[in-house]
Amino acid sequence: MTDAPSATVEIEGVSKRFGRTLALDAVSFEVRSNELFALLGPNGAGKTTLLHILCKILRPDSGTARINGVDVIKNPLQARRHLGRRLPGTESRRPAHALRKLELPRPRLRRSGRAAA
Repeated sequence: MTDAPSATVEIEGVSKRFGRTLALDAVSFEVRSNELFALLGPNGAGKTTLLHILCKILRPDSGTARINGVDVIKNPLQARRHLGRRLPGTESRRPAHALRKLELPRPRLRRSGRAAA
């Protein structure tokens, strides 16, 4: 008997609406450890909305999102510890090394609430 790798990212029934616009409609999927996964779709398909929910920038109207088993709504700080970012052009023969080197600063906020340049 072999153990299946646990899901690293779990999205279950996630929905998000902006006014009358339904951006995500009960989206569900899993991404397992060491699995290559891509979100593809036309503009307005909800890709960025889903990523914003995973990063706790947005709150879903319904459903759950977990990273390494940690609910991003109930434990956002713990969930964020498992996130990594990678920009185009940062490819490396040692991907883990490239991710360690890439630490992006958080945007500074002005009083108006918009990110400063």
